[in-house]
Amino acid sequence: MRASLSCSALVVLAASTAWAIDGSGAGLHAQASGVASPAKVDVATIKRNKEVEGARASAPPGTPIPPARFQVLPGDRLSAEGISTFELIREGYGYVRRPAGDVTGRPGWLDVERFDVAIQSNRQQFGPPGPFGLLPQDAAEVVRDLLVERFKLKAHTEKKDRNIYELRMARADRKLGPGLTPSDGSCIGIYAAASPQPRCPFVLGGGRGFQTGHITMEELGVFFSQFPAVSAEVVDKTGLQGAYDVKMSAFIGGGVADGRGAEDPRPQMFSAVQEMLGLKLERVKGMANVLIVDRVERPTEN
Repeated sequence: MRASLSCSALVVLAASTAWAIDGSGAGLHAQASGVASPAKVDVATIKRNKEVEGARASAPPGTPIPPARFQVLPGDRLSAEGISTFELIREGYGYVRRPAGDVTGRPGWLDVERFDVAIQSNRQQFGPPGPFGLLPQDAAEVVRDLLVERFKLKAHTEKKDRNIYELRMARADRKLGPGLTPSDGSCIGIYAAASPQPRCPFVLGGGRGFQTGHITMEELGVFFSQFPAVSAEVVDKTGLQGAYDVKMSAFIGGGVADGRGAEDPRPQMFSAVQEMLGLKLERVKGMANVLIVDRVERPTEN
């Protein structure tokens, strides 16, 4: 199956790059796409899972039910059990951490009917994952290919008034923090398409903090937007051009102190960004990309 990735002229870049669409950063993804062939579905199976549907429908009101998510498996494979089409869309287009209302125009069955999905892609190995289990950008590209081919998805983005964050310089003298240094271009960033050049080291979590190389401020805003502490579109207002290397020690990006309360020695994300990078995340009212579903069909099972 070799469906068009455009999805009604959508250019995916996750609120900007790998995980959003349109607007903030679409050009970055388009540029990267010219370097390597698109990630596609080779073979996919989709089967209705009525057992999961029944279990969710019979759960007592107020029962917390986590969303179904894709697993990235060895051998360029993706798998999900009991996932809804709505969740597929959120995974593929970078809206997992965005409010549910940021995907609109969907029919009711998108949230209710559940499927087991297995995908074999044309990739030998996916790139690095995003924060909090967000799919690697090429894996998300495969999910979008599946949605276009098997679910006949057509969608577009529109700007809507939302709470967003602006990434700005923290100091009036524009001095950078110790964890933000200009890149020497010796490696490619986490959002770049595969190339002969080595990919920059990528560290996230496990008490080791966050480290990556050759990332633009626009891309960094996309990355930060996926943390639960933010969960909104982040727009670059730093004025910093070019690519940078980022190194941060461990911080709390989940919005809460992971159950350890005041005993947790790690700084909150907003403080860490300011102290370590010399930047700040400022919450404002602004125009964010909202995904509008124009057409979607139930898939044929196989």
